[in-house]
Amino acid sequence: MNAKTKLLLAFALAALAVLMIASLGIGRFAVDFSSLASALFTGGADSTESMVIGSVRLPRILLAVIAGAGLSVAGAAFQAIFNNPLATPDTLGVTSGAAFGAVLAILFGFEGPLLQIVSFFFGLISVFLAYSVSSVRGQRTLLML
Repeated sequence: MNAKTKLLLAFALAALAVLMIASLGIGRFAVDFSSLASALFTGGADSTESMVIGSVRLPRILLAVIAGAGLSVAGAAFQAIFNNPLATPDTLGVTSGAAFGAVLAILFGFEGPLLQIVSFFFGLISVFLAYSVSSVRGQRTLLML
């Protein structure tokens, strides 16, 4: 990793941290910085600010960061596997395959985790089909995908 990439990564992580802290105080119930610091570091669970931050905002912010990181890793994995910078779940049919699997699971009366598992496997099947169909004479080309 070169120095420019390291600097860009450090800037992005610093910007993420600043935005996460700023978003803890922004909302319908405004929290000033001193109350925010008090709620985070002293753990005053009896105050309204601490309840709003600890029970509502912080879990949502952390979940948004984790979901965004997961989506970016999945997108990078698709692009690396298919050697195509334009590979997305929509172009590969993952979205449609998973939706079809979910519809079939609902029609057969599956609920909860079983419905999600069926949907996941139909998404995997659609990726496998797109990967296998994209080969011409045993070679995978960028244009065929």
